[in-house]
Amino acid sequence: MLLLLFQSGKDRFALNVKQVVEIIPLVRLEKIPHAPDCVTGVFNFRGGPTPVLDLNRMISGESCAQRLSTRIILLDHVASNSSHRVIGLMAEQVTETIKCEKSEFKNIGVSTGDAPFLGGVSTDHQGMIQLIHVEHLIPDSVVSLDLDGDR
Repeated sequence: MLLLLFQSGKDRFALNVKQVVEIIPLVRLEKIPHAPDCVTGVFNFRGGPTPVLDLNRMISGESCAQRLSTRIILLDHVASNSSHRVIGLMAEQVTETIKCEKSEFKNIGVSTGDAPFLGGVSTDHQGMIQLIHVEHLIPDSVVSLDLDGDR
């Protein structure tokens, strides 16, 4: 499988590129009042409002640093009712991809509790990489955000 690498602090993570629509540089985001804490804001992507989540905040509790390598990863998210919606993930050090087998990621035997999106761990010459399960990443509170004004 092809994985996109990013960092949260000094830790490295990867997500499968199957759901990636596009990777863009940082753009100006509008705040969403009363949105969940992990939602950094919203921007217009191809004519539609697109929420952006801060992956660093979801993983470590700290906001993403705004660096040249910080990007917004746009995903085609499939909700439980089979509807599709583009959702952005802001992440640091989004600079490379790697190819590997799913079997290379091993369960570490520790419960991740409130972070069901954290998967197995693999290693390479630079250290450990933890897999992110995108299908478990987007909270229901974000999927249900009414950005179109429909009630």
